[in-house]
Amino acid sequence: MAKKPQPASPVCYLPEAPDVYAGYLASEEIPSLIHQWIARSPRPEITALLIALLPEALPQEGIVKAADMAPVDAASATGDPLQLDIRRALPRIRDDEMHRALARIAGLLGDLGCEETHKESGVHMDNGLRINRSGALLTLTLDRPKANAIDNGLSQALGRAFIDYRDDPALRCCIVTAAGDRFFSAGWDLKAAATAGPGGEDYGPGGFAGLTELFDLDKPVIAAVNGLAVGGGFELALAADIIVAADHAAFFLPEAQIGLMPDAGGVFRLPRRVPEAIALEMLLTGRRLGAPEALNYGLVNQVVPGDRLAEAAEAIAARILESAPLAAMAIKQTHRLTRHLDIEAAYSRLRDGSVLAYDRLRQSEDYYEGAKAFAEKRKPLWTGA
Repeated sequence: MAKKPQPASPVCYLPEAPDVYAGYLASEEIPSLIHQWIARSPRPEITALLIALLPEALPQEGIVKAADMAPVDAASATGDPLQLDIRRALPRIRDDEMHRALARIAGLLGDLGCEETHKESGVHMDNGLRINRSGALLTLTLDRPKANAIDNGLSQALGRAFIDYRDDPALRCCIVTAAGDRFFSAGWDLKAAATAGPGGEDYGPGGFAGLTELFDLDKPVIAAVNGLAVGGGFELALAADIIVAADHAAFFLPEAQIGLMPDAGGVFRLPRRVPEAIALEMLLTGRRLGAPEALNYGLVNQVVPGDRLAEAAEAIAARILESAPLAAMAIKQTHRLTRHLDIEAAYSRLRDGSVLAYDRLRQSEDYYEGAKAFAEKRKPLWTGA
C-alpha cells in the first residue's frame, strides 16, 4: 500500500500571519479562518457551505481571529482571491472530512468563475520580464531589446516567477516566450558579464534563467520560441517540457567558439532530446538547427507561422488546463524521478511511496471525479484534492 504523502512545504498567504500554515492547523485555528472566508464570500451559497463547517451557528458579521494573528477586517481581506486562500490552506488540514468539504468549496468558487477568484490577474514588469497572470495560466515574456539577452536581473526575475508558479496552487500551466520576432533570447548578456568581471554571475534561484536548475518544478512549462534561441536562450527552452517554434526560429549553442561551454544545461539536455551525433555536432561546432529540422528530430512539438505562435502555445495550455491538476503533477514528478531507470525499476519506484505526487493523486477525490463525470455526462470538476 502506498505511503501517504507528507504535506507540501508551507506557503503563507494571509498577510502578517507567517506562522498560520506552519504544519497542520490546530483545531481552534480553523474556525477563525472560516470566519475570514465567510466575510469575503462572494455568493450566498458559498457562505452557507462555510457556515455549515463551523461547530455551531455563528453570525456572518465580523472576523474572529486567533490571538497570535494580526487583525484583518472584511474590507481589507476582499482584495485576496478566496479560492486561492482556501486551496493554500488545504495541505494544513488534518481532518479528512473538513479537507474534502473545503476542497469542494474551492472547486465551486473556480466553477462559478467569481470575480473574487481572478483579482490577481494582470500584467506587470520585473527587470525585463513581463509577467501575465490570467486565471490558471502564467505567461512570462522576456522583454529586453534588442536581443532579449539575460543578465543577472532578468535571470533573478525569472527565478522568482518560476518559484511563484511552483508554489501557487492556483497556477497550473506556464508559457515562457519573448517580445519581438527576431530573438527568443541571445542567452547570457556578454556585455553585462564583461562589465561585472570574474565571479559577477548571480543567476538567482533556479539557476540560469530561473528554470535550468529548478529540478522540483512538477508543473508544465511550454516554451514558445519566436526567433533565434542562442546559447543560454536555447538552454532555457531545453528546460521546458514542450517547445512550440515559429517557422523562422533557429537553435544553436555558440559557446565553444567563444571559449565557453553550455553549462546551463545544454551539454546535459541536448543529447537527451536529439540524436547524440547531432547534439555533439551542435555543441562542438555551434551548428544552427532550423525549426523544421528541430521538428524532424523531435526537439520541438510544433512549428507554426510566427503570427500563430501565441495561439498554438495557448491551445496546448488550454488542453493541459482541462486535465486534473494532480494528474499533471503526478505525470511530471513520475517522469522526473524515473526517466533514468529501466522499466522494472521505474515500477518499483512508483510503488514504494517515494513518488509523492502519484500517491497524492491516488488518494484524492479527483482520482474518481473523472469516472463520475463520465457516468453523469458532465464535465469533471477538479478540486485539486
